[in-house]
Parts: sequence; structure tokens; C-alpha cells
Amino acid sequence: MNYICERQFQSDLQTAQLVINEILSNIDERLDENHIFDIRLILNELISNCVIHGNQKDKTKQINLFFSLNRNKIKIKVSDEGKGFNIIHCKSDIMDENGRGLMLVKALSDKFLIKKNTITVLKSIN
Repeated sequence: MNYICERQFQSDLQTAQLVINEILSNIDERLDENHIFDIRLILNELISNCVIHGNQKDKTKQINLFFSLNRNKIKIKVSDEGKGFNIIHCKSDIMDENGRGLMLVKALSDKFLIKKNTITVLKSIN
């Protein structure tokens, strides 16, 4: 049941969606639909943040993605070429458009770590 995907790809939403679809198609039969839904949301949010906020939609910049699935855990690590940010300075108002996605990702994750321009997510699967 182990699956690992490491990709470096151009910072645009179309390419990002192809990578996300590849991962989801490779894990689709290994997880139930609730876990697939969560993973799709997490990947979409993290990678779109890299494209839009981190790399400022600059297609010459790259996104690095590491995804692993083993018997009971998923690890996702995403980084961009942006300057990064400090989560302490992010708004936490659920009605504010910016920051809502990361709050969802954090809620769906067992561990959620931001270090400059890299986000790591761990999620247990049972």
C-alpha cells in the first residue's frame, strides 16, 4: 500500500491540476472516498497557494511536491520559490477570503507545519 510521488513542476494552476489528478488516480483504490476528498482539498489548497501567493503566478518559478502514502499515514510537503510567510501574522477571520483554505487544511491534518515557504502536512488514515 506504499505510494510515493516527488515532483517539481511549473508554477501554474493547469500543471498543478495534472499533478494532483495523477496522485489521486494512483491512490483512489487505496482509500475511501472521505479520505480522497480530504486529500484532494489539501493538495488543491496547498498547491494553489504556492502558485498564487508564493510564486505570484510566475510560470518561470517551480513548485516542489513530496507525497507519500503508507499503511496508516499520508505526508505532503509542498514548497515554492516565494519568500514565505509567518503564520502568526496571518488573519484568522473565517469570513476573510485569504487564510480560510489554510485553516481548513490545518483542521483536516494531524500535523501542520509552516516553515518559510514550505508546508508539511501529516494525516493519519485508519
